[in-house]
Order: sequence, then C-alpha cells, then structure tokens
Amino acid sequence: MQLTSRAKPVERKPMTWLERIYLWNIAKGMMITLSHLFKRKATIKYPEEKRSFSKVFSRAAYLKP
Repeated sequence: MQLTSRAKPVERKPMTWLERIYLWNIAKGMMITLSHLFKRKATIKYPEEKRSFSKVFSRAAYLKP
C-alpha cells in the first residue's frame, strides 16, 4: 500500500574507507574533548579559595517594588 505518489528514491553513494571506520569523526570528537580539558575551570575549591566579588556587590537581595 503506497500512501503518496510523491515518494522519490534516494541514491546514496558508497562510503569511502575513512568514512566507514569513522576515523574523521573520532578525531573531531577527541579535538573537542581536548579543547574542553584545557579550558579555564568555572568552579573554585570553596573552603580553601574564597571568591572575590566586585566592590559594588552588596550581598543583599533587592526586590523592586
């Protein structure tokens, strides 16, 4: 049973040897992982390191009426 007459056959070219072993995709994933490894950390070691705040920071919650 065919639902529509607009169906088109898809012609796919055969994958190359490098595409079949996914070597390029593995290399790209490793580059992303290594770039994240050497980024500056967003967290601090809290008890040992205290976070420095700007001088205008009042540490009080302020709700506008």
